[in-house]
Amino acid sequence: MMYERYIDVEGYWGILLCYNYDRDDYDRMRSIMDSFGMNEYRIIEAMDVLKHKNTGMAISRSDITMSVMFISPATSHEQFMDTVAHEIDHVQFAIDKHYGVECGSEDAAWLQGFMMREITRILDE
Repeated sequence: MMYERYIDVEGYWGILLCYNYDRDDYDRMRSIMDSFGMNEYRIIEAMDVLKHKNTGMAISRSDITMSVMFISPATSHEQFMDTVAHEIDHVQFAIDKHYGVECGSEDAAWLQGFMMREITRILDE
């Protein structure tokens, strides 16, 4: 069963975190990808990647100030967190670019910490 949790970045950006999915969730995942503007070809490519363990994907749309992060089941807790950190980087880049935040700045570092704290809190539930 896929878990879907929403993270609000102080009203500036929304992040839909999707994790712990399996084959029964593929239709829902495809629907989310379609709502983010992915065409059928890109959805098929994405699903080919996401069906494997230790993978993830982030899709961001600046026009709606929103991202989705898919995190596949992992072979270990460490691998899961590695994938989360990787996808956070993609989301952070999209947010920084949209708002003109300089890479390496205090604001960028705060955003990274905020997302990691929120995701850790969600996973601890």
